[in-house]
Amino acid sequence: MLDQPGLTVNGQVASRDGKPRIRVNLSGGRLYYVDYLDQFGFADRRDFYDLGCRTYTEFFEDRARVVARQYYDGQGQVKITYHYRGGENNVPVLTLIQLRDGGNEYQFDNEMELRAYFLDQLVQGDSRAVLISDRSDVILTAFKLMKRSVPTYQVFHSAFTTDGQPDGKLFAVYKPLTAMLKAGQLNGLISATHREAQDAAQRFATTASYVIPVTSS
Repeated sequence: MLDQPGLTVNGQVASRDGKPRIRVNLSGGRLYYVDYLDQFGFADRRDFYDLGCRTYTEFFEDRARVVARQYYDGQGQVKITYHYRGGENNVPVLTLIQLRDGGNEYQFDNEMELRAYFLDQLVQGDSRAVLISDRSDVILTAFKLMKRSVPTYQVFHSAFTTDGQPDGKLFAVYKPLTAMLKAGQLNGLISATHREAQDAAQRFATTASYVIPVTSS
């Protein structure tokens, strides 16, 4: 990648007229990312690698703020593109996601819509599909947005309140559970013990609170 026409290579940097234009960055002796710099020294593009394969690319504006991020498939073709606009305190705001899938291009306003699409595709044609969430912050809203109806459950790995008491303050990620259960957007709760299942049933006003003991081998 450094050995390009018109560039002089010195170590991990390729230069043009004495100015760095491509810089290779390593981590643990492996290729991590490659910066492509313009004539003024700004990094306009950064390619990230995993085990030698390019996985995604970030494009920057003049404040080094991300304006787009592209993810590649196994053949190196662009699969997903994230688009950003300027936000407060120089923090980019995600405004559009484009997905190329099955010869079509889909648009999503946020990652939850993209996750819902992924889950819909995952369960398509599977009459026995069941979805279990153990990351409420990244998946519960996607359950709401799904177009296909499959059994969905929330599993508790630890206490659902900040102080560990059944009547304590709920963690923010669990606040939607009661409404989702009532609306049929969630089919039940899963706990590790009978006591925890009883506490969850009472706190979230549901009879669909089940026990799956934690086991180890």
